[in-house]
Amino acid sequence: MEKLYTKEGPQGTFTCEVDISKDEWLEILKDEAVPEKYKEAVICYYYMPENKGTCVAVRNRLGKNASSLNALIRSFGRSVQNRLARFQVFNEDGSNTYWPIPMKTGKNVSSKDEGVFEWTLRPELVAAIREYLYWFLIERYKELRKEIPIREENYDELYKWELITSSKGKNPYNIVADGVTHSNNATKGGFINLIDVVRDNKTLKYLVKSEKEEFEKILNELADESQPLHDRIAKFKVAVPGLLPPDGYNSKANDERTAATILTCCNPDKYTFYKYEGMYDNLCRYLSEERKPTGSCYEHYLDMIRPLSDLAKQDAELQSLVSPMLEGQRKSDLLLAQDMVWMLVCKIHDRLGYI
Repeated sequence: MEKLYTKEGPQGTFTCEVDISKDEWLEILKDEAVPEKYKEAVICYYYMPENKGTCVAVRNRLGKNASSLNALIRSFGRSVQNRLARFQVFNEDGSNTYWPIPMKTGKNVSSKDEGVFEWTLRPELVAAIREYLYWFLIERYKELRKEIPIREENYDELYKWELITSSKGKNPYNIVADGVTHSNNATKGGFINLIDVVRDNKTLKYLVKSEKEEFEKILNELADESQPLHDRIAKFKVAVPGLLPPDGYNSKANDERTAATILTCCNPDKYTFYKYEGMYDNLCRYLSEERKPTGSCYEHYLDMIRPLSDLAKQDAELQSLVSPMLEGQRKSDLLLAQDMVWMLVCKIHDRLGYI
């Protein structure tokens, strides 16, 4: 068994070269034999700015007990060392140490309020935790859907699939025209719950009826895949108000949520439904991502949700579970991923347990 020693660098920094791959860390995190309190402790550092902090800083930010956190990280490191059984980590004086196993660096700090020693997670462990969070969502979602079907009185989400199914083969203008005509009926193309129907419908009705030719051009440009998504959304935001009268339309119906709904109906293999408040902001918190400025949020949201969609596509148990619930509906793994985020991160988040 290899003996590894911590090394002191400049400005009171301690390091130790411990070779554990991202895949090994992920396997450890997924293992039910590893106590959840160990996982919770190390994931706390994932949620800290730059994945680093003192035990006191973690306590101040996340409400954890500093002494307990210290003991749990030590126990986690010891359990990883024992599990892999290929190295032991020692301080320079020859005493055993376990913090440097999950942590890349440690550093003395001088703040009384924030503790005296700051640790930073290993990048391979950071990457594994992010992937674990996606996997964790899928596992909890499978448990949820075994109890609550997609069409259920209090949690009915099937209308989203009904909308993309009813939109198949339509051009962007007809998608919007049907959306405002049948605003509360997804089977006929209605946008209920997916745009701000109360405020936006009046605006969209005007555009469909009174500015058909110009509005159709704007929608076709929005759906033009040859252009970058960010540019298309920016043009949509500017172009729509230019067709409206100066008075009488408080809602411009030109936000990212409206654009996302139209794009999803056009191509649910590439886009999915979006809402900033409750969905995008909560997904950023869940994955510990900084929110982007207005105009870039939907693109960022898609970047975050696509890895979940890819994992969902590969999960045979999940596909077998939801297929009967979606019989006759258009398939979209991105929409399935959106449903996981909506149901677990936004709506019934207590099912995520300690995370």
